[in-house]
Amino acid sequence: MLDLRVSLGLRIQELRNSLNLSREQLAERVGIDARQIANYELYGAWPEPETLVNLIKGLGVEIHDLFDFTDTRKHPVISFEERLANRGQRSDRGLTRRSSSTEPGKP
Repeated sequence: MLDLRVSLGLRIQELRNSLNLSREQLAERVGIDARQIANYELYGAWPEPETLVNLIKGLGVEIHDLFDFTDTRKHPVISFEERLANRGQRSDRGLTRRSSSTEPGKP
């Protein structure tokens, strides 16, 4: 099952892009720093309730639109843990990226 944090981040990004807004522009509408928008979209950070309300207003959508994860996307959806593993970071479950061996004959 897809992580809700990742789904929300992807949805925020999708809605922002559909409005042709940069992270900076959305952040200005919401009243937060653009780095926080990136944290929602890329790293599965969860917005505070007040920020969530401001995101809905800033994107000009209803709450059900923000949480509508049924649309089709052109890119594959990966879990939060896979994103962290791909970046070589640890998740809260202790998962890390697998390193590939450079020695011949070793997997």
